[in-house]
Amino acid sequence: MGILNGADKTLKGTYKAGQYKTYHAYRRAEKRANWIAGIAVLSLFVLPLVLFQVFAIDVAIILMTIYMLYIVNISYRSGQIKADSKAALNQIAANYRKKVKIKGWNIYDGVYDEDGESIEISFFKERSFINNVYRLIRGNSYTVPLEQDDFDVLKFFVEQQQKSNAFVVYTTMPLAVKNDFEKRGFELTEINNRYRNKPGRWDYAAATGFLVNALWHYPKTFKAYTLKVADLQK
Repeated sequence: MGILNGADKTLKGTYKAGQYKTYHAYRRAEKRANWIAGIAVLSLFVLPLVLFQVFAIDVAIILMTIYMLYIVNISYRSGQIKADSKAALNQIAANYRKKVKIKGWNIYDGVYDEDGESIEISFFKERSFINNVYRLIRGNSYTVPLEQDDFDVLKFFVEQQQKSNAFVVYTTMPLAVKNDFEKRGFELTEINNRYRNKPGRWDYAAATGFLVNALWHYPKTFKAYTLKVADLQK
């Protein structure tokens, strides 16, 4: 995988024909699926106003069936990038100065190629609605803000990329998290929003540990940034 050894990201063989190449492509597919689900729910409320209620239910059932098939397909096609991310995190942790388990972030091949190969960091895991609600009820499962070990390993990893002039590292985060990173020694540079991957509302709420963050406190300030360690820029 490019994340680990600088090899070409374009893997050969049948795997690429059926799997997403990047996290960006995976998230785009998820957004399409959520759009289908939204239309299905909306049809139950809107169509009965202009058509027969039975017809509206039929349309909603068809759309929800399409949504479920699409979700199953997305789950299958994202399997490899998630496995690669886990393997990459294990290798990064193994090269760190002490034994750690990375829980607060994930790593994927990126699509930001202005300065060469890139890596995308995500701080929000994609889970089902039920899974997210369960985590919120259980409590103590938040990962944002990062725990100190997670933060230190991320800083170590970004430092290695800068020192070796290897990968451009970028991420998506709201303003409050950006400010926290800057206070803790990172330099963030805003990049075009086409590289932004906003988390779902319930994924964000579960990561931050507060149910209200899925409803009234979901940030409007998500932007994409490149990540560098500030003291290495001097």
